[in-house]
Amino acid sequence: MLMMVAPLWKKQVLDEFMPIREDLHILEDHELYARILSKHTNYNFINEELIYYRVGGVSLLNQFYKDVTFGLDSFLEAKKTVLQLSNSPKIKLAILKETLSLFRMALAQKKHKVAYKCLLFCKRQKLFYSLTLKLKMIRIYILYTFVLLTKKGDTFFKKWFKV
Repeated sequence: MLMMVAPLWKKQVLDEFMPIREDLHILEDHELYARILSKHTNYNFINEELIYYRVGGVSLLNQFYKDVTFGLDSFLEAKKTVLQLSNSPKIKLAILKETLSLFRMALAQKKHKVAYKCLLFCKRQKLFYSLTLKLKMIRIYILYTFVLLTKKGDTFFKKWFKV
């Protein structure tokens, strides 16, 4: 089960960062949280259940996972904001892994242009920042080209499309 975490904000904190980005179809809350947490570092975690919410039903995120093209642009924009606010190696690696997960999903859905868009994002944002990651990037590009040329191997090479 996917655990969703939603912070509780004081209104005066939110006012400074409004309006929410309505141009994003998904992850608009994630993008908002990143902007807030980059400026307000005084916060606490409450590690206990405070509320329960529905499970199941239709959601935009579920639609995104069924068709990766649905919210990819919003995902990439939200992640770009996070990278602009904090460019630490840990954050870059987490975003690289998330983006490559969408890359693999796009390959499985035979949406090769979308998969390429994921790789291009990783390259433009310099997510392959170390020698080890650059070598893995080369491997990913070679295997991706093989999949494009042969129209096979998207699931066979799945583990090799990871970092």
